Amino acid sequence: MARRGGRCGPAVVQRWRSAGLFALQGLGTARERASLALLGIVVGVAAVVALISIGKSVERQALAEFDAMGTQVVHVRVWQGPGFEHLGAPVARAPPKPHVPLRPLLALHDVLALPEVELGSELMPVLCEPAAAGGRQGGSATPVVAVRPDMQHILGVKVARGRFLHDLDKKALWVVLGHEVDRQLQAAGVATQPGAALSFCGTTFHVAGVLSAAGNSETTVPVRIDASIFVSVSAAARLPQFDREQSFAMRVRPDVSPPAFARTLEDRLRQEGRQVQTTTSQKIIELRRRQAATYTRFLTALSSISLFVGGLGILNIMLVAVVERRREIGIRLAVGAEDTDIVLQFLMESTLLSMAGGALGIVVGLLAAAGAAWLTQLPFVLSAGSIASALAISLVIGVSAGVYPALRASREDPVDALQGA
Repeated sequence: MARRGGRCGPAVVQRWRSAGLFALQGLGTARERASLALLGIVVGVAAVVALISIGKSVERQALAEFDAMGTQVVHVRVWQGPGFEHLGAPVARAPPKPHVPLRPLLALHDVLALPEVELGSELMPVLCEPAAAGGRQGGSATPVVAVRPDMQHILGVKVARGRFLHDLDKKALWVVLGHEVDRQLQAAGVATQPGAALSFCGTTFHVAGVLSAAGNSETTVPVRIDASIFVSVSAAARLPQFDREQSFAMRVRPDVSPPAFARTLEDRLRQEGRQVQTTTSQKIIELRRRQAATYTRFLTALSSISLFVGGLGILNIMLVAVVERRREIGIRLAVGAEDTDIVLQFLMESTLLSMAGGALGIVVGLLAAAGAAWLTQLPFVLSAGSIASALAISLVIGVSAGVYPALRASREDPVDALQGA
């Protein structure tokens, strides 16, 4: 029996209301199956929301760390000769030469003369073999870095005890310990209070201060602040070192774009025949964003499998509902219901089921993201985009899973449906 549906006019509101009531009634008669189908949607949506929120939290944490250190910091490496074309290229260590003077490829006063630069300092690793101190190794794996006093303001580090290096130190052998170095030395029984003697690189130094914890996250400069020992550049001139490469950290003026300044500086130094590589916080932030986005997309794709399974569950329960409720469908068609009424009823039923799963999934996902942020000490970020995406996905799944069962139900013949029942 062919029927045409689709009256327009005031009856539309009543049609949608009736469809909603029948849909709720249909879900109520199959609560167990509906709950199982809903669970797949909840798990999938929760995973998507949690992963996106955690990715945003990691990004927010990275931005906060760079803001604390300063996004205007630029790191520059300058070298000559082969073997240094890439960051992290192996350094061919020469035999230690005591008291080798610094012969910079680019002098600090050249850096400070640039109108864009506000503060600058060398940032040079001192290569030497640490000597035993008091029967203990004075941190054989601890990097020693030569810096200027301005490095404290460039990187925004804070001193927990004592003081940082000072211009008045001249060539005096003072050192500043990173937080982790201080902890390790104390655990080994080595005194680290200001004024204490500390022997390494064949020389006895005195501790000027200890830095507060700076964290282990990536920074613009290639130095783990917590795990390093800092000496003055003047004092480093008295130590064996390898001087083919120089490294500078500088803070540019607030009105200067670090990436634009870095490109200009690279072009200038390369024109002078120097090998150069620059790093800015923007480069690292963008790299972190790309990495986080890649991981988030990959994990979201995996979590989408549960959404697909949840969609199949809704499709299954709707097909079963069409078979079990043939009598109901036949009666409605016999008393004047149109094809559109039946389609709306089953589409609304699958959509309500999916949207309910999506709403619950959003709540579970946000709770999971908040718990992960609390455990990892990350800032919790409420991502409106992930919530909107989850609701849109739930709507698409509900409509897609309900189309075929709705069309199949609307094509039932009232006589056959009543006889079959």
